[in-house]
Amino acid sequence: MAIRQPNWFKHLFLSPEQTIQEGIKILNEKGHQFLFVVDEQERLIGVVSDGDIRRAIFTNKSFDTKIKEMMTTSPVIAKIPVDHDLILSLMKSKNIRYIPIVDDKGKILDVLTWQEFLLKEAPKKIKRPEFVVIMAGGKGTRLDPFTKILPKPLIPFGDKPMIEWIMDNFANFGFHSFWVTLNYKRQTIRNYFAGISKPYSVGFVEEEKFLGTAGALSLLKDELKNTFIVSNCDVVLEDQLSAIVDFHHEKKYLLTVVAVPRHVKIPYGVLDTNQEVLCGIREKPEFTYLISGGIYVIEPEVLNLIENGKTVEMPELIQKVIETAKDRVGIYPTSGKWFDIGQWEEYQQAILKLTMGGVDIDDES
Repeated sequence: MAIRQPNWFKHLFLSPEQTIQEGIKILNEKGHQFLFVVDEQERLIGVVSDGDIRRAIFTNKSFDTKIKEMMTTSPVIAKIPVDHDLILSLMKSKNIRYIPIVDDKGKILDVLTWQEFLLKEAPKKIKRPEFVVIMAGGKGTRLDPFTKILPKPLIPFGDKPMIEWIMDNFANFGFHSFWVTLNYKRQTIRNYFAGISKPYSVGFVEEEKFLGTAGALSLLKDELKNTFIVSNCDVVLEDQLSAIVDFHHEKKYLLTVVAVPRHVKIPYGVLDTNQEVLCGIREKPEFTYLISGGIYVIEPEVLNLIENGKTVEMPELIQKVIETAKDRVGIYPTSGKWFDIGQWEEYQQAILKLTMGGVDIDDES
């Protein structure tokens, strides 16, 4: 077992009176997929997983809903002495990724996670049949002046370019066939991939003019005959990418948008008014919204809605699908870490987390 800091799990504690919004914030910041609900004596009274939060969002629960209304009150636990073979068996049989070790009073002494057992049992990667299309034709103006020299997909993220990092992340979940749409500094991107060897295939398609964040998909109509994924070339998501596609198939959607909870804090006192009468002041309120994460799972018939050679943005395409196929556009709320590394502030934060070990994407090539 790996050596860990004592009480490393305490940053995953929250009280039953805290809200879904607060739970999502902890999941995003700490990078785990579970939280422990404890009382004032830090005794375990329930657990909340990223799946629990996802289901709450699906059922339109408010972000202000109390955690106690959605937690699992009878979690799987273990006690001292720990039988690691039994723990592994429980994880497999119940499909859970963590088991808290508690004392006789219910206080958490330690938490064993699935990752620790992966050191002994390397998981087999199942090859996914879906193509992944990386939209890499834009100018990347949000990263000026660097993108005047390098195309955005090749801006370094750690020890490799953004686009390679994103591809490696998908490859870790079994995706092995990629298409890259090109325009700005296209030859520079082609030259980079010509000089490296990867355990997946990469094809290129070139725009003659800028076709927006969705228009270039029309150039791949002959290639994309089955379900495929579209990803911006500047978003990194730490989540079970294969599970997103499985969800899309299960729900029989035509298009699924990966949705990211985003916290917005207003740095001022917000006035509640009734015409000219002041009714109250909310000091620096915080709101949570679901935003598009720049990753989409799409069925090939959606491509029929894109006119060849026409500039189309992804929101425009999504709206067309909503209008032509009601109830067949879904969302997949993710509680995994998400970075929009196409803008400087997010890029710098992501690099900081990367250097501190906060972005955990393996490279097995």
